[in-house]
Amino acid sequence: GVSKEFTFDDSLENTSFRAGASYVRELSLGLTVNLNANAALRPYKGISFLYGVKRRDHSYGAGIGFTKRDFTILGFAPVISYDYLSSRSNIDFFTYNRHRVNIGFTHIF
Repeated sequence: GVSKEFTFDDSLENTSFRAGASYVRELSLGLTVNLNANAALRPYKGISFLYGVKRRDHSYGAGIGFTKRDFTILGFAPVISYDYLSSRSNIDFFTYNRHRVNIGFTHIF
């Protein structure tokens, strides 16, 4: 995918290029597993006033999720997922790693 962010400040304006893939498999015991991976590149348009360079970020991520499809509450099945994201920038302040756990419900059609 491609997205464009327009701002009044050229140093914050950017275009993001993203690619990803996902694999879903139904397992025994009413479980569905979802594996995913993605990568993104985000170059910025203008030079940052604070840092004196054009910002350029790239990120890589992966995740796994489980749905218990044979247990529902009002038609919604429980989901638990874990996602990891590694975001790197040529400006160190914007470099980070993120771990996220989500617990929720989904409606299976």
